[in-house]
Amino acid sequence: MYLILHLLLRFIDIAFYLAYLAIIVVVIRSWIPFSIPRPLKKVWFFIEERVESFFDIFRRFIPVLSAGGLGLDLSPLIAILFLELLHSVIIRLIYLIFY
Repeated sequence: MYLILHLLLRFIDIAFYLAYLAIIVVVIRSWIPFSIPRPLKKVWFFIEERVESFFDIFRRFIPVLSAGGLGLDLSPLIAILFLELLHSVIIRLIYLIFY
């Protein structure tokens, strides 16, 4: 039972860390444009589309801050904070249920 629970917790951790990584890579890619090798373009567009649609949830509620013609989009920061909150809630619920 403990092995299965440990594997479940590790799977959840890895899934959330991959989501954090995807968000960070999409944000960096938006600041520093670089070309993507042809075999990875479909994978990149799939990841970017999913992350941007996740950002859109937060963009509905949080407008882009603009000053002097520059825009600051806070949706990636809010998305990471939301994922961190969701991650901790899920882990605590699993601990409460099984321990």
